Amino acid sequence: MRLFKSIITGGAGFIGSNLTDHLVGIGHKVIVLDNFVSGKKSNLSHHKKKDVKIIKIDISKSKNLDKHFSGVDYVFHLAGLAEIIPSIKNPKKYFTNNVLGTLNVVEASKKAKIKKFIYAASSSCYGTPKSFPTSETNKIDLKHPYAVTKFIGEEIVMNYASSFNMPNISCRFFNVYGPRNPQIGEFTPIIAKFAKQYRDNVPLTIVGDGTQKRDFTHVYDICEGLYALSKGTWNGEIFNLGTIGNIKIASLIEMSLGASIGAITFTGSIIAFLKLRGLMSGNPITFIGQHYLNLLLGLSVVVLIFYLCKIQLNSLFWLIIVVSFLLGVLLIIPIGGADMPVVISMLNSYSGWAAAGIGFTLENTALIITGALVGSSGAILSYIMCKGMNRSFFNVILGGFGGTDQSKAKTDKEQKPVKSGNADDAAFLRPL
Repeated sequence: MRLFKSIITGGAGFIGSNLTDHLVGIGHKVIVLDNFVSGKKSNLSHHKKKDVKIIKIDISKSKNLDKHFSGVDYVFHLAGLAEIIPSIKNPKKYFTNNVLGTLNVVEASKKAKIKKFIYAASSSCYGTPKSFPTSETNKIDLKHPYAVTKFIGEEIVMNYASSFNMPNISCRFFNVYGPRNPQIGEFTPIIAKFAKQYRDNVPLTIVGDGTQKRDFTHVYDICEGLYALSKGTWNGEIFNLGTIGNIKIASLIEMSLGASIGAITFTGSIIAFLKLRGLMSGNPITFIGQHYLNLLLGLSVVVLIFYLCKIQLNSLFWLIIVVSFLLGVLLIIPIGGADMPVVISMLNSYSGWAAAGIGFTLENTALIITGALVGSSGAILSYIMCKGMNRSFFNVILGGFGGTDQSKAKTDKEQKPVKSGNADDAAFLRPL
């Protein structure tokens, strides 16, 4: 089995060394390109030479760069000068490293025909956001040379996706912290500074009134996000890594509908099982206002999905599932036990549509196609069975046909499922 080979530029730095750990842990061979201006070889000293190859090189100079990309599958471009204040003091140095360096790495990746190029951009391109969570569609507001150079690098990467069909992704980071975060120096990140002050028993340095809000992202989450994006089917897209709850609206709708339909299918299947086993009355279980309650619950699911898309609160998602569980019960209990085969076919159709919805969220074509086939075939079968049993197809979907006059036959006798027979039963029925 061939192992994947990945290049990490800036792989000896804070994020780069943690990403190296992550990729080696899942079986990648890693080539680290670093000039060791801010990175440290000690960050990688625990790795075996057969797993991690360390090369000292300046990516702003294209000489001898191409040869390191031969046979490489993935490139994670993390190298570059960071921090805002130093960029204001020396903007030329930042343009050379962050812009020209990125162009050289992208060009080498194009020539090597890599599988995916992942660029580490920065949330600094938003300036001071006026809305939270910060979306990828927020206005770009470049307030300093560092933000300008990272944004230009991102534009170069995106252009190579459209002009040269080179698969790539850009990730905008939000205040990353974690192991190996620099803890000394004038521009030490705030989380690392707080950690050091706490260890030294020194009062925390608070600027302003302390009510400010910032989004901090642990480096382990960044590494998992980078790897997930490298393996996904996305191409030529920009993602924020760190903004709380920032999920595409379309994905939220697909995920919510899939979860809701799945919950209805689950509880509905349990009720069908209980009726078929005779553990629950086979008679339609109805009460006054049942259909109005079902309608209210259905509308509640729609409203909850709307607010989930708007505020992206985790509790709303779980509330959607709870309401759907209840709806699944109420949709099936008014159906008589003799009609359970139709119900089971319809529930099977529901599960297929739920799978298709999740397939859209995961961008999994196989799941979409398989779910659609299961859903459509189940619906067709249910329709045929309804026609054969003189039932209304729409009443099946709405969970009401078991309570109709045709279904109940206006009898007080319980509708029980057919029981299996044995040899003694057959002998008893045999004519003399």
